[in-house]
Amino acid sequence: WFFIVVDSLNLSRETVGIAMSIGDRYLSSNKGESLKALVNKQTYQLVTIASFYMAVKIYEPVQLGINTLVNLCRGYYKANEVYK
Repeated sequence: WFFIVVDSLNLSRETVGIAMSIGDRYLSSNKGESLKALVNKQTYQLVTIASFYMAVKIYEPVQLGINTLVNLCRGYYKANEVYK
């Protein structure tokens, strides 16, 4: 899914690796909702989406608005859930 998104938005594929690195570090931190994300598919997906959002925000020269991200997720998650 991430590669489809970065390709369609003309973003670097390296951003996907950065996002996965951010997500992996969070999941191994045992802080916040990280333990829940390891056993709950929806929480895990939210972690990966938030990690992707952070990677794009930090490493890409373009802005990916939160509303665009929510639309890419087909509205399954709300903006406040990604920020949380």
